[in-house]
Amino acid sequence: MNKVWIFGLAVLILGLAFLACEKTEDGKALAKVNQRLLTEEDLESEIPVGSEEKVTLDQKREYVRRWIRNELLYQEALKSKIDQQKDIKQRMEQITKDFLVTNFVEREFADSFVVSPEEIKEYYEGNKETFLREEDEIRASHVVVRTQKEAELIRTRLVFGADFRRVAAEESLDPDTKFRGGDLGYFTKEMAHPAIAEAAFKLEKEHFSKPIKTEWGFHVIKVTDKKRKGTIREIWEVENLIANILSNQKRKEVVDRYIETLKEKYDVKKYGWAAEDTT
Repeated sequence: MNKVWIFGLAVLILGLAFLACEKTEDGKALAKVNQRLLTEEDLESEIPVGSEEKVTLDQKREYVRRWIRNELLYQEALKSKIDQQKDIKQRMEQITKDFLVTNFVEREFADSFVVSPEEIKEYYEGNKETFLREEDEIRASHVVVRTQKEAELIRTRLVFGADFRRVAAEESLDPDTKFRGGDLGYFTKEMAHPAIAEAAFKLEKEHFSKPIKTEWGFHVIKVTDKKRKGTIREIWEVENLIANILSNQKRKEVVDRYIETLKEKYDVKKYGWAAEDTT
């Protein structure tokens, strides 16, 4: 179960209508520290599209607790006037500059960074050797529940023909995989929890493991595919990676060309040893 996902969701996402709140001109307040408010409207803007149904009430409350803790520290930091120290001011200015540049580039040229399926396929066909597996890998799915008895009942249902994807969606405690049928994707032994890796790599395809205990609960694993070291990954496994590579290439080319036009508009000079750099 992906702890990072759970933590990230708790930090980045807030709920909509379950917490008691007061009316304000800026929306419904969820928390207040001195004169600074956290409203539902503030937090709705942070919710990733499609994640609304995954957010639990406990995660919403945890977000509010974290916001309060951070706000208390922030206000105390301002009170200490640390933001007026020279090194801190310089760092804050640089962070602001980097943020503005990044957002300016995205807003101005985002359409130029789009990568087509045809470009992905062409790159894949021309660079297959870079997608060789360096270790044996398996693809597996799991259902994780609280107790061994529950896991044994789950395994019995699966052995007698229950649909794995449906069982995972209905029963699994792993919020990161239950909505995709429990699929863990491809992984090596080193990438998986030791107990899961030991059991999963011994299984035959389409077979089910006995309950496996980890700190997250009891897992029932199904191996759906096996790939040997040295085989080439399929295009669907690496298309996101390729899209990122090509998009970054386009980004550099587009921004470099744009910067050359800006050099004609602005007064740019270099001095001393910096002037010796002709690139």
